[in-house]
Amino acid sequence: MRELLARDGVSLNADALQMFVQRLPKERGVARQEIERLALYLGPGSGATATPADLEGFLGVEPEASLFDAAADAFGGRLADAQAGLRRAAQEGESGPAAVRAIGMHLGKLRRTLTLAKAGAGLQEAAKASGVFWKQEREFLRQARAWSLEELDRIQPEVLAADKACKTAGSPDRLIAERLALTVAGRARRLGL
Repeated sequence: MRELLARDGVSLNADALQMFVQRLPKERGVARQEIERLALYLGPGSGATATPADLEGFLGVEPEASLFDAAADAFGGRLADAQAGLRRAAQEGESGPAAVRAIGMHLGKLRRTLTLAKAGAGLQEAAKASGVFWKQEREFLRQARAWSLEELDRIQPEVLAADKACKTAGSPDRLIAERLALTVAGRARRLGL
């Protein structure tokens, strides 16, 4: 990606590169077209080095972003925001299983961060190693200080049960995802979030 952008005389800083790569389509040919489109957006030959703020207009809001925001809101004890994010994602075409997966991924990031911190890493360093995007870092660190590995172990079976329930034929998968978000947000509030 860096090589393709360099050919057009543009580049991305480290945070923008991470942000862009996370949203690249899996198919190689389509990904290449997105990189070429980005070079055109930045202005071929301009020598621009884009930041995440520069990419916001180009990337827009992805349906997946609503799910990840909803998961972060649930773990932060903000149920109304989590529900709003889940409903927005549903309107954008995301399903219940994808919402449960986003909650599980957030739990995984918290678990990895706390495990690294327990092994001696600084909390901020552990969050970065867990793939936390810089814009979410402050809120994520607030959550990491409140949640413990033991609390995550208590909620993990509920995430797995919701995942299984969502994949059952005819299940009300969006309601299952909302109930899981409610459960997570309730636990977060009891932890002081």
